Amino acid sequence: MISTVWGYMVLKDTDWLPWYLGGQNNGQLVNTCKNLPFLTYNQDVLDYGLYTFGYHFGDMIHHLVIAERHGDFEEMLLHHIATSSLYFGYIFSNHIGIGSVIAFLHDIADIFV
Repeated sequence: MISTVWGYMVLKDTDWLPWYLGGQNNGQLVNTCKNLPFLTYNQDVLDYGLYTFGYHFGDMIHHLVIAERHGDFEEMLLHHIATSSLYFGYIFSNHIGIGSVIAFLHDIADIFV
């Protein structure tokens, strides 16, 4: 829940977050693709992406090394690898706009899970 609130506080002032997710009236997902690959963004947005990436990467390491293996080990490992790869990809390819909005959407869903 803290990650969701943090994501909203960081993204609400950008023109990436659509109005129906609490963004500005001129916020549209199309704005995430303007000026790529030289997208300008606030340092707080990058920090949000890096910290949430660290959380999910740590989850993957915990799943591999510490957690007891259950019947869904392979499925959860695939999930952790996909999540970590997507975070790595959007951060290091400078697609911070669309990646942070998608990460925010997944953080919202995690509240109810």
